[in-house]
Amino acid sequence: MDTWVDQGPLTQTGTSELRYPHPRILTEDLEGGSASHRTSSFKQRPQSGDLHMKTLDKEVDIWDPTGPLTLEVTDKERSQWRVHFPVAGYYHWPYTGLGFMVRREVTVEIECCAWDQFLSTNDLQDTWMVAGPLFDIKAEQGAVEAVHLPHFVDLQGEHVDVSLFQVAHFKEEGMLLEKPSRVEPHYIVLEQPTFSPMGVFLKIIPAARHFIRITCTTLLYHHIHSKEIKFHLYLVPSDCTIQQVTL
Repeated sequence: MDTWVDQGPLTQTGTSELRYPHPRILTEDLEGGSASHRTSSFKQRPQSGDLHMKTLDKEVDIWDPTGPLTLEVTDKERSQWRVHFPVAGYYHWPYTGLGFMVRREVTVEIECCAWDQFLSTNDLQDTWMVAGPLFDIKAEQGAVEAVHLPHFVDLQGEHVDVSLFQVAHFKEEGMLLEKPSRVEPHYIVLEQPTFSPMGVFLKIIPAARHFIRITCTTLLYHHIHSKEIKFHLYLVPSDCTIQQVTL
């Protein structure tokens, strides 16, 4: 679903309030020149209008034209995975929205990161908005032809200027911004990528921050053994790293 939300950071207190064991949720699948700035050390998706019930699971499959590939969990606490792509082609991870077009057989390591590991609110200086998850991806240089990075901004047809999207890379020398090769409704395409912790930014006008329309996931909880039925409804950006802390 789409909504307008305050894009302020989700604090630890806020995330802890969302925690509830083994929730079941109603979700909707979605088609799951460079500038330089200094900073402190810091779901192509198939589109479907069908709603379905599922339990969120980090250990999901990556899909290729022949079927699913199972990810290897290398560090559960740090949300790190490894997957081996056996042949050239396109591979899609529905849970995160990541996609990889690879030239040859390659092993890819993926970590879901928190933005506040690399970035503070002051670093954005009211001119940039975080617009998607942050990933640390490692792969053999040159093996990945293109990577699809998910974003949760509702493009509203042609009402959002796609030239305002940038990919933020966090390197030893600071934060680097790179223009994506293409912007699609639910992801950006970065061709000939070099990998470091990276995610999608949107350039904004400060006064318009609260009017930017984004795609959200609806989380609906209730206490089974409560004397009275009470539902808790949350709207969170369609960002797998935020959804993880709700589990």
